[in-house]
Amino acid sequence: MAEERNEVVSNHQTPSSTQRSTAHHHSSSSHSSHRSSSHSSHKHKKHKKSSSTKRKSAWRSVFSFLLFLCISAAVVLFGMRMSVLNVNTAARIFTNNEYLSGLHSDVYQYSKDLCLKYGIPEESVKDSVSFSNIRDIQIAYISGQFDMDEMYTSSTYLDNIKEMKSQIVKTTGEAIKENKLSVDEKVKKTALNDFANEITDYAKAKVEFSYIEDLKSILNVSNPVLNVLIILFTVLAIAFLLLTISFSDKKYRSFRAVCYSIFGSAGINFVLVLLVGIVSIFKDFLIYPSYLCQSVMTYIKTCVLTFTAQGIVLFLAATMVSALVWRLKRENN
Repeated sequence: MAEERNEVVSNHQTPSSTQRSTAHHHSSSSHSSHRSSSHSSHKHKKHKKSSSTKRKSAWRSVFSFLLFLCISAAVVLFGMRMSVLNVNTAARIFTNNEYLSGLHSDVYQYSKDLCLKYGIPEESVKDSVSFSNIRDIQIAYISGQFDMDEMYTSSTYLDNIKEMKSQIVKTTGEAIKENKLSVDEKVKKTALNDFANEITDYAKAKVEFSYIEDLKSILNVSNPVLNVLIILFTVLAIAFLLLTISFSDKKYRSFRAVCYSIFGSAGINFVLVLLVGIVSIFKDFLIYPSYLCQSVMTYIKTCVLTFTAQGIVLFLAATMVSALVWRLKRENN
């Protein structure tokens, strides 16, 4: 009886042990399956995040390049507006001291040659063909052509020419009288007018620039166009700047992209300066007279200085942004 009871107990316990083993195996299998599922989900999220980061990086690069193009275009056009195609800069070609001194020397030398030709004392034209008279005539002509000053018009220029002619007739007549030169009174007045006309006609030929109308047309057409383009590229640059900054989880990366754009734009200005320098060294400018050539070279130097200054300003701005990038990166780490 005891053996039968033990066998029944043994048979009764066996199914329970089997159930516990099965339950344990099921629990272990479930835990393993959950861990595998969790790992797979984490891997999927990581891959999705990496893909999103790559897309943002690609868009950031695109917007950064467009920002570089817009900044470069806006700055170069601004430099052209302020120097190359600026009315005041163009006017300074014909009104700076070097040009005026050369112009006066040219007209005065011609006047002295005429005096020698007709046997008239050179002192007769010294006061009438003076530096101040030539300067006033030249400034009146340029200011009237470019509408730079209300007190100077095209009629002001002609009035100054007539005034100089009257002075030449007067001073030459006085010189003839003082030196007691024998001149037939019947032809004296006509001869003096002809003499004064020769000098003033030569002065007009030297003062009036043959391409002034073409230059005025270029300036009148280009300036409004440049103004519109500068505004357009500036607005686009601001838009691409905001887009570049927004397409990144880490701000230092966005500002680093902006920094590259500004450095690139500074480089464009320096490249333009370098090209102009190379051309000016290896290219001979055949411009006559010499004082006009010197004045044109001064104009080119002014334009070069404008673009050099712009390049320096952009370089300093990029340096400041790079310092900000370094600070943001340190804070992020």
